[in-house]
Amino acid sequence: MRAVSPHFSISYGPSPSKGGCGVVVSKKVERSSVKRHLLKRRMREVLRGYCSKDYVLIVYARPGAETLSFADLSAELSATLERVRA
Repeated sequence: MRAVSPHFSISYGPSPSKGGCGVVVSKKVERSSVKRHLLKRRMREVLRGYCSKDYVLIVYARPGAETLSFADLSAELSATLERVRA
């Protein structure tokens, strides 16, 4: 299943074994590896409370996500993750 917001796309489903969370930021989103890894670290921080062994959760950054402040990133990603949980 998928959930989409303007800057993120989330794939999720039941886990056949371990479960967990993953983050993907492609070079199409941000060419600089330093900025790409910063975005990944920020996304992982927001995901920390949503990871579970019962399901697999993968978050893909979409173009424009690299320009968000941490507060905006956190608010948008949290709102999208709440839709997934419901």
